Amino acid sequence: MPVWADTRTVCDSGCDFTTIQDAIDAANSGDTIEVAAGTYEEQLLVNKDLSLVGEEGAVIQAPDTLVGYTQEERTDTTYYPVVFAFGGTLDSTQVNGDEMIQFNMSGFTIDGQEYDERNSVGIRLRNVEGTISGNELGNFVLTTESAGILSLGAADLIIEDNTISHFGRTGIQMYGVGASADATIKSNTITGITPTNWALNGIAAGMGATGTIEGNTITDITHSSEQSTAIGIWGGSNYVVKDNTVTDSDTGFAVYSYWDTYPTDNNLVENNNISNCLDGIVLGAAAHDATDNTITDNTIQGNDRGIYVMGDHSLAGTIINFNSIYDNTDYGVLNDADEVVDATHNWWGDASGPSDEGPGT
Repeated sequence: MPVWADTRTVCDSGCDFTTIQDAIDAANSGDTIEVAAGTYEEQLLVNKDLSLVGEEGAVIQAPDTLVGYTQEERTDTTYYPVVFAFGGTLDSTQVNGDEMIQFNMSGFTIDGQEYDERNSVGIRLRNVEGTISGNELGNFVLTTESAGILSLGAADLIIEDNTISHFGRTGIQMYGVGASADATIKSNTITGITPTNWALNGIAAGMGATGTIEGNTITDITHSSEQSTAIGIWGGSNYVVKDNTVTDSDTGFAVYSYWDTYPTDNNLVENNNISNCLDGIVLGAAAHDATDNTITDNTIQGNDRGIYVMGDHSLAGTIINFNSIYDNTDYGVLNDADEVVDATHNWWGDASGPSDEGPGT
């Protein structure tokens, strides 16, 4: 761990600086910047080891104009971040290079001001190690894709205890894009809003990334297309998804091989509560094999379909055991795939088991 060299302060008057960006520019690697209560209308760029700490009431508000940035992993997509922390080198508006930075951010309210540009983001991360915690993010544009926290590229992150709402696409996104990326996404509260032009994702993770998604509370992730997902593993392996509560969404959880270049293997979904969704859990081998995934010890109740299994690729090694699957109106488990999966040793709401002849699901 680095030794913090100095603490710099930001406030309207009487502090070291009156703007956060001026403090960032002047800081040495490893400094901490403490920001007093107040509204700071700024777009922040961080390209060094740094900690930003907001006192209660510290608000970072998107300015009238946000500069858009690309990165070498995805040159065809421009993002408009309120806060952009990145390792690498900035060449005009594109970030390149393998360098990592250590960046921590806590205690802020980030107001997106409904900035009307596709891919506007509250906190944007690229090649970052650190912790993003205790922030409140919202007021993003609903008519196009917008996100609360988005990491794309190499990462070693803890994203915890944040509150995210009023976004047009994704609450938290964690994509590796082929780089080494690991994150613990823990104890966040994410609430969707309707109507939006795009289907929503509460938490979207994958594209080669891995990690733990634990103890989050996610509600109201819906869209008129019925294709929103509260927690989605899209082309990710070795995830542990546990102790989350998901309600009132289109799909509660998806473990899904969305891209043919990224496997979706060895994921563990356990001890979650999923209710009042169209699909409780979707396991899909659509574009790539999705093997050795385990769904166990979950409570899946009050949905239309409890668990939906589908896809044309291999689902070998799928285990669906020791779940409580009950009061789902259409199916407890629906297998539309081409192979048999193990869905034994579950509780179906009644000792009669999964049967049209008894009260079980």
